Amino acid sequence: MSKPTTCLLACGITLLLGCQPNRQVPLATPGSDSDRAESHGKLDTATRDANPQTASESELNDEVEDAAQSTSAVDVHEIIELEFTGDENFDMHLRRDGNPFPTEPILFAEEFQNRILEFKLIDAEDYERLTKDTGEARSVGAEFLRKSIAARHQRSVSEIEQAREIGKRAIASGSTDPLIRAELEAIKGRSLTLDDVATMTIAIEEMKDVGYRPVAQFLYYHNVFLFNIEERTLTLKHSGALRNHVVAMLRSHPPDEKYLRAAAVLLQLAMQVIQFAGLEETKRLVDACLAIKDLDPWLKYLLVGQYYVALGWEYRGMGVASEVTDEGWEQFGKYLTEAGKCYTRAWQLRPDFPEAATSLINVSMAGGDQRYTPRGWFDCAIRAQFDHQDAYWTLHGALQPRWSGDRTASPKFIREVLGSTQYNSQVPYWGLLLLERDVDNIRGRGSVIWQEAGNYDAVKKMIHGYLAYEDPAISTALLRSQLAAAASYTEDYVTANDAFQGLADDEIYHVIFGKLKLNPFEAKRLASVLSGPAAERLSELDWSRLKSDYLSVDELNVYATELAALRQLDPAEASQPYWDSLEQPISWRTKYLTGDWVNLTFAEGMPGWQIRGAEYKIESVDSVVVTSIPDSGPLQLGCGFAIDPPFTVELKVEDAEPDRFCPEVGVLFGDPAPANWEGKYLWIDPSQQLFGRERVMSRHEGEEYKLNKTTHILVHAWKDDYQRFLNGTLADCEYVKDLVPNGQLTFGLPHTAMPFQSVSIRFSNIRVRRLTIPGPNESTAIPQ
Repeated sequence: MSKPTTCLLACGITLLLGCQPNRQVPLATPGSDSDRAESHGKLDTATRDANPQTASESELNDEVEDAAQSTSAVDVHEIIELEFTGDENFDMHLRRDGNPFPTEPILFAEEFQNRILEFKLIDAEDYERLTKDTGEARSVGAEFLRKSIAARHQRSVSEIEQAREIGKRAIASGSTDPLIRAELEAIKGRSLTLDDVATMTIAIEEMKDVGYRPVAQFLYYHNVFLFNIEERTLTLKHSGALRNHVVAMLRSHPPDEKYLRAAAVLLQLAMQVIQFAGLEETKRLVDACLAIKDLDPWLKYLLVGQYYVALGWEYRGMGVASEVTDEGWEQFGKYLTEAGKCYTRAWQLRPDFPEAATSLINVSMAGGDQRYTPRGWFDCAIRAQFDHQDAYWTLHGALQPRWSGDRTASPKFIREVLGSTQYNSQVPYWGLLLLERDVDNIRGRGSVIWQEAGNYDAVKKMIHGYLAYEDPAISTALLRSQLAAAASYTEDYVTANDAFQGLADDEIYHVIFGKLKLNPFEAKRLASVLSGPAAERLSELDWSRLKSDYLSVDELNVYATELAALRQLDPAEASQPYWDSLEQPISWRTKYLTGDWVNLTFAEGMPGWQIRGAEYKIESVDSVVVTSIPDSGPLQLGCGFAIDPPFTVELKVEDAEPDRFCPEVGVLFGDPAPANWEGKYLWIDPSQQLFGRERVMSRHEGEEYKLNKTTHILVHAWKDDYQRFLNGTLADCEYVKDLVPNGQLTFGLPHTAMPFQSVSIRFSNIRVRRLTIPGPNESTAIPQ
């Protein structure tokens, strides 16, 4: 067997944590680089000493303790025999009534979500019962825990930020409780630092002394474990601690009927992350859990089934079928079959739960269950819970041509989902999300989706169905925002304009428009005029040239004259923001050609700017704070007119909220080639160092910095050279070959902000002008 390539299983852990790792990393162990390249079987045994983050040994009986603490060799290929206590004569027939979506009363996820939140909020109740905090610290601490736990559960960025401030008040009021400290670190999500993890680790240890339940210790330690995965510092010490936390959690609070599914999610979570430590550590966790007396048999079968799936995929690998060895196929089939048996037993025990049937979708897809198709198990899953999201996403993956061999299967399923009429659930709306997921070019899906016949009509019908429903499960603002985006892309401007009319600016869901690479405010302005009396005349000129071409004074006059005629033709108040967005770049470019400084100012609606991946707050005509929106592309302010070199650009940039995580920020110019991301461009960013740095970048490159103070940036750019000044000091510039400024000037971040993180940057006093002084290669003079 080849060395493991750690496969990350898909499961619904976001119900509990709101985020999950998005990349696989190799195990890291103390020692040389060559040591780190070894497989999981050669982890540094020196890390197997006693671990301060483990659960109390007094809670474990000898048998369970031995299994939890064991570091002896394990047989990862063992076929685990479990005694089945269910009905051997269980009716395995899958009824099909022609309509895959149930019409009888069905269970929705809301009940399950509320139960999980209730389960998590027990920690807040424990705090009020156990804490030594008093007075204001106690009351604010309780408020913080309730707010933070709910916000992380709901994955609400704005609520998380509010909770963070309450947590700081609790500490300022004198709280010393470890649960408060751990939650305040956990709320940082993916931006945890080494110091944060150290603080959380100490807090976890103190939580045991106070008496907080092991499940809370496990959830916080999960953050420590993920941090070490990301930092490539994972060792046996960490996997041993995780194993002990899981065992203590399952032993001290055996899940009852009410919280059995919540326990399954926790166990899946542990299995998911432990796989980064390799198969031996995964098997040790399985053995330790199976040694727990009276562990619910449904949990046992789910646990072992998940292990067999991991083992099978380790043999097969994640590559295409042609790359799999004969042994890989043989072992893959063997262990997927065993997984199918376990999941089937779990389903027989609890057909009213969707987890086992959902897992069997993938097992059946991969050939591990020959009795029923992936669609058959999907039907079982949604009979148990109609809106079990994992079932929809898993079947969608199984229906891809790579597995189903049928290019029509996935689109057909998506149309079924879009056409379902359970508007008291999110299911019909998921059809749109699956549609986005179904195209190959994810970054360009905004245009690809709507090129396929019938997609827009199906989505439009689905949205109108929600809007007509008395109490829809999707907010009206979100539905109208999505309809406006889809209609804008398909040039159905009448529908787009109608959808926008029902939305205030602060109700537009930037995330949707960001994913579709469409500026919502620009789209709103465009929809207004293209559904009005000036629509036909507007198309007579190519207005995109204002942003892309170096227009002369005469050309600018032509555009200015035509714009005046358009304003007269369509004087409606709703159309004025669009006319303003055209007038501003004409005015800026005209002044730029005179050689004077052009102050790039800010006004409501941001005329003259293209804003992406962010919302904005104008502080003055010369200052704006832009705040990133997760999953909406990089936070960027693009200047709306083309600036031909040589030119000078000057600005001030500042981290608007210094206590938050702030990545690099600066000025971008060059040839970004956004269509294919192959162009070279220069990114100048101030950092903790005096001079910052410059480099030629391509997608996915770069590091992260903090802005500790307001930084003044001045850049002189010629056609083949540049100079930069940071805080008034000339910085050494290494000549960058083949870098030609293309007239597109952008301020902001080069990369997308991390999920569930909010970055706020203040830009002020931005101005540009033509540069008449020769470049450094032509003169020894240094322009100031």
